[in-house]
Amino acid sequence: MQGKLTLQAFWIDRETGAICFNGGRLGVGDGEGAVVGATGQRRDMGNGYVWLDVEGLTFGGAAAVLALAFFEGRFCEASWAVMLFGEADGWPTGEAMVREVTFVRGVLREQVGLAAGRGAARFEWGEVWSGIDLRGGSASHGLRYGVRKRGWLGRLWETARG
Repeated sequence: MQGKLTLQAFWIDRETGAICFNGGRLGVGDGEGAVVGATGQRRDMGNGYVWLDVEGLTFGGAAAVLALAFFEGRFCEASWAVMLFGEADGWPTGEAMVREVTFVRGVLREQVGLAAGRGAARFEWGEVWSGIDLRGGSASHGLRYGVRKRGWLGRLWETARG
């Protein structure tokens, strides 16, 4: 990947679940090449999954890092973290994690209609979540495409593959 997306906003399309940028979108089944211009670490997990970390973004107006998952070369999942203004560097406190989750859930409420007081929602295209990972000790936000009842990505994966 070449170039750099400098503090470019990303958001989630309510109808399709696509990750949208000012200059384009990345949806279920898109190839890794659709993220031309992104910089960051590329991690090949050796099991069919490749993760691409994209830096220099914002989510809901807060600085963010976005991790994009590709399975067998096709986009299937994303997770992100936001850095709220005024938070200290280093491992977040419990209070900082609560602030981050509260912020992200508010943005998800606006973008995809996440119900107030809920940490996750399912849609025809997949699911979104925002919560605290107690085992990992951090905030966790993301989206995943498809329903895991039929194969690993359900009918959306089949549709995307044509």
